[in-house]
Amino acid sequence: MATTATKRKVGKLYENLTPIERIRLMAQLSREHNPTEMDHLRDATPIEHAQSYNRALGLLRVLNGNTPDWFTAFHLGMERDRFRLQHASSTAAARWLIRSNAYGIWELIPYPVTASEYRAIARLERAELHSIEEYGEHIWGGNPTDLRPELAAINQEYREEMSEEEKDALWDRFYSCFTEAIERGDLPKPKRRRKPRGAKIDTEDGLWLPNGALSDWAEGTSEDTYEPLPPGFSIPVIGKLFDNDMQAKWDIYPDSEAEDVKARRSKIRDVFAGFLPVSRIDPSRLPSFDPPLTAKERERSRKLTETLWNEWDKSDDLAEIALDAAKTHAVHRAQLEDLITAIDTVIREDFGGEDPLWPEVRAVTERAQEEAARFDETWDNAQVSLRSTLREMMGLDALSKGENGLPTIEAAPLPTGEHDVEHMLQLIREWGS
Repeated sequence: MATTATKRKVGKLYENLTPIERIRLMAQLSREHNPTEMDHLRDATPIEHAQSYNRALGLLRVLNGNTPDWFTAFHLGMERDRFRLQHASSTAAARWLIRSNAYGIWELIPYPVTASEYRAIARLERAELHSIEEYGEHIWGGNPTDLRPELAAINQEYREEMSEEEKDALWDRFYSCFTEAIERGDLPKPKRRRKPRGAKIDTEDGLWLPNGALSDWAEGTSEDTYEPLPPGFSIPVIGKLFDNDMQAKWDIYPDSEAEDVKARRSKIRDVFAGFLPVSRIDPSRLPSFDPPLTAKERERSRKLTETLWNEWDKSDDLAEIALDAAKTHAVHRAQLEDLITAIDTVIREDFGGEDPLWPEVRAVTERAQEEAARFDETWDNAQVSLRSTLREMMGLDALSKGENGLPTIEAAPLPTGEHDVEHMLQLIREWGS
């Protein structure tokens, strides 16, 4: 009896609610999962308030029935975008790491050659033309052993704290030792000419001499005692492609062991070929690790290696994946933010500020927002290996001045999507009707 009386009182209370009070109560009862009271509220609603009641009920069904699917779709889309970005970033990092590790491996693996190959490599290097300016800078200001007396004496006068004018004057004296040796006939007479093919450095003097002649005069070497630079300088494939400019050492064997030497180099090549699948290079295109013994062979090897290096070093394929993932993420993220803003508007304008969302729906919303935030961190990580290429693809300057005034590469900005809150708001209300 008391229960019936209570129900009558509550029903009378529900009946006398204003439209906005009724809608706010609907939102509260929906959020609290209270279908019994929702039924009582419905039964007590006057016919003249039916339209506003039904409109609010339709919005509740959209907010708690449809929007979780929309949030989940955005969540899955952003998760997929993040996985794509992680793939691009981790692959780029793996490429860099492999080249870095290759440098260390050469500390443990000497490069095998026969005595005849070693002499041929030395002859080829001695015949290469170097400008006097380039060669002089190589031995200038340091303490190379066995340097001829007049050069060593000038080097001993060099001090880091000297002014630029003093250094320039000292260099002029150092350089004149070479020109005076040419005038005396101690060095062959050079010709003023353009940079020889394959020369690495442009110089102002245009005076080019064979490397062997310069080394013999300045450092006292001979054809028999001249030691070529480390293998990375003579074998382009291991110097350029596998970071071996300085690390590997020559391992010289008698000519009678030529077959074993060749087999050993083949095994070393197989080891480094295993690095290539993570790059853009087909391992079958990796050339032999045998040393080129003529200028033509070395030039062919250099060109092929340069082609492979460009394919390895360029990360535009990965940056393209990363940028596409970021652009797609930006669309999903803008839609997510628009949906949240539209829901807040519906709560404010249609439910009088009372939150109608179920806790489960709020949880789905928060998980989608957390996924969006994860992408920010992944994008920051991608900058380590893809920053300059990303900036280039986005039409931005690669270099800018940092706080210290020195050139720096700023992080590529995360793309943003276009917002259309009104469209999302219209979608919610149309579905609710």
